[in-house]
Amino acid sequence: MVRIYSLTVKDADRFIDTLKNAGFSIEEGPHAVLLDQSELLSIKILKENSIRGYIVLHYITPYYKAELTSARTDKEYLESLIQIKHSGEKWRIPVEDITIIVLDDGELEEIIQKYVDDYPVPEGGSLVEEYRRRNPDYKVVSRVLVGRLLDEIP
Repeated sequence: MVRIYSLTVKDADRFIDTLKNAGFSIEEGPHAVLLDQSELLSIKILKENSIRGYIVLHYITPYYKAELTSARTDKEYLESLIQIKHSGEKWRIPVEDITIIVLDDGELEEIIQKYVDDYPVPEGGSLVEEYRRRNPDYKVVSRVLVGRLLDEIP
């Protein structure tokens, strides 16, 4: 039986590591950088060479900070991106609840039901708030991808 969960996750990489530590394999699928500088990704969850579920992840990375600078020219904006790259910061913060499609896996459902985390950086909450303020329709971004993944399930 297919079940769909919506889960509040503040640190996508930590959630993925939690799945890996429980013996699941992760295959990152199609990925897109959207016009609002957020990103959309589908992830396949496997165990023992069997698909156990899918994740739809809509998130921001440190590069979103470039959107919040006072850059007035393309050159200033690109310089901001380069500074972020060389900062060594690496994280993915969901801007909406992640969607998890579970294909009959009690172990995966148990992890989902118990999972709690915090932002990977102190300013994580304020970055998400600012993203949502600037992009009030952010919740509709992942809906089509969830539908496409459901189409793949026999």
